[in-house]
Amino acid sequence: DRPDSFIAAVLSLPVRMMPNEARVVINHKTRKLMITGDVEISPVVISAAGLTISTINPAPVASARTPVVDEHSFVVADTSRTGGAKLQDLIDALEMWKVPIEDRISIIEELYKTGRLHAKLIVDE
Repeated sequence: DRPDSFIAAVLSLPVRMMPNEARVVINHKTRKLMITGDVEISPVVISAAGLTISTINPAPVASARTPVVDEHSFVVADTSRTGGAKLQDLIDALEMWKVPIEDRISIIEELYKTGRLHAKLIVDE
């Protein structure tokens, strides 16, 4: 009977936004990297070019059998947060250490190959 009240009721309904699919797009030709959504990474230790990056939290405890070397290593992300470590945290750390884009791309591809990158990987040649 009253379309205006029906339209008002419909317009006041909450609309849930679907989360974006987590994707990582790599373009080797242009040397560009694009991250969409909230890309997570599982606990991992990455060692490349003399730099060691860990997403394991808390940090391992040193012992006689497993000494912890504190040379160039640091915790990239606190995995105790809801959702775990984020790829953006890793990228930020790599940028801070001025790791070349080719090495960043290689690290991301290895994370995907080992099942530690929780996103769809799209590689453009």
